[in-house]
Parts: sequence; structure tokens; C-alpha cells
Amino acid sequence: MKIKYLLVILSLILACGCIFASCDETPPDDQPAHEHAYGGWIETKAPSCGKKGTSTRTCACGATENKSIPATGAHAYNTSNVCTVCETALEYTPGLSYTRINGEDAYALSGMGLSTATDVVVPYFYMGLPVMGVANGALKNESDIISVTLPPFVRSIGAEAFYMCTSLQEIAIPNTVTEIGANAFFCCISLKQVTIPSLVESVGAQAFLGCASLEQVVFVNDNVWYAGEQALSVKDAAANATMLSVQYADLAWSRTQPSAESGGGASSGGGTGSGGGYQTPGGSDRDDYGNDIF
Repeated sequence: MKIKYLLVILSLILACGCIFASCDETPPDDQPAHEHAYGGWIETKAPSCGKKGTSTRTCACGATENKSIPATGAHAYNTSNVCTVCETALEYTPGLSYTRINGEDAYALSGMGLSTATDVVVPYFYMGLPVMGVANGALKNESDIISVTLPPFVRSIGAEAFYMCTSLQEIAIPNTVTEIGANAFFCCISLKQVTIPSLVESVGAQAFLGCASLEQVVFVNDNVWYAGEQALSVKDAAANATMLSVQYADLAWSRTQPSAESGGGASSGGGTGSGGGYQTPGGSDRDDYGNDIF
């Protein structure tokens, strides 16, 4: 009887040993390893102007995976040109001159003033008011300027605004712009690429005439445009550069077909012959001090 009990106990000990041994064993080679089945990415930390954000996705087993979201880079500047989120101050060009836009609480860039900068950065605000335009002839004949950065409020680029800026290589036309005046970029011979934002309704005659290095003109709104009365396809950026600077350069461009009364031909004025900006009731583009009125 004792022998029988001993055999039972021994059997139990051996069984337990096998169980513990099996727990330490690795899965057989033919058993597939667990593959995570992650769900969709969920933003767990929003990015800001200067800081990265985070997205996370989770597997059914509880495992998680993270990836970073690039910083937006879009500062929210206040009237002092300081970001309200990260408190970074906008590094703009001091000494530029501005003209108050008639009837509006806003200013237009009107000249280089005391500045000798070659890379011009226009502030978002001047004297606590937004900079919403580039006045007629604002940087005319400023041949040393290489680049210009405009604030995102600008609605119109006046006639001859960058006339004969022969060293100008880079300018991003803000998405808020609706009108580009006549001769605005006349003979900007170093300019290679331009994007015409979707809100632009008109481009004045000779706006890009003489831009000999122009290779690409992208129309964000690439529906039919009219050069005078000629309907044009603007889907080919290289062809656009030729049409805008050479082939149809003398004509005012518009997104709407000109009426028979307007003629739709060449114009020495801005946009569609209006001077490329606001005018006084008498038709003058300048105030009593000789400043451009926008």
C-alpha cells in the first residue's frame, strides 16, 4: 500500500515538473509570433506653432505606438507681432514705410523707408493695425531686393509695386490676394517661379512683362482665364510663364470673360485697368504728400 502511495506522489511530482518546464519553453518554430493589429491614429497631443504634437494607435492586446506630428509653424501674432502661443516675436524688417488705406483700419506697404534690407519681411501689424496691401510703386526700382515676405492679410498688390526689382528671386503671394496690378513685377528678371492664389480675380497688363527668367507660373485656380478676350488654359505651369511674360504679357488677365464694352485689350492701369488699388474719388493714386494711396 505504501508503495502504491509513493508511486502516486512520484507521478504527481513528475507531472508538475513537466508543467513548469513547459512554461519556460519558447513557442515552437512553426507557431507564428503575435502580430499587432493597430487601430487608427488618434491625436493625443496637438502640435503648436513651435512644438511637435503626438498621435497614438493601440493594438487589441494593449500595446501602443506613437508618432510625432510636425509643428504647424503658423504663429498666431498679436498686434505687437508677438505669437500668442509661443511668445516668439516676428523678425520683420524695421524702417519700412506704410500708408493708411483710405476708409479702413489697415495699412499698405508704401516703400523701403529707412531700410536697406535685401530680404524684406513685412510685419503682420503696423501701429496696431493689419498690413493689408502693397501700394502702387511701393518697391519700384529697388534693384537690391532678393526676397519679400508678405503677411497673410494682403488683399491687393498695386500697380508697379515691384517694378524693376531686378534682383528679386523669391516672393510668395499670400492666399488672400485678389488683384495684382499692372506692371506689378515688370522686368523682375531674376524671378523664376510664381504661384497665383485661388482668390486672384485679375492680373494687370504687363504685370510680368520682361521677367526673362520666369519658368513656372502656377494658377491655383486653373479654370479658364482670359487674356483680353482670348480664353486660355492655365494648367501647364511652363506654358503659363511664357504666356504671362511674353505671349499675352501686354493684356490684362481676368478670371471672367470681359464684356464687349470693356474691350479687354491692353491697359496701362492696374488689374483690369483700374490702377491696381483703391483711388481717391478724383482718380488720383497719390495723396497730398505724394504718398501712394491704396
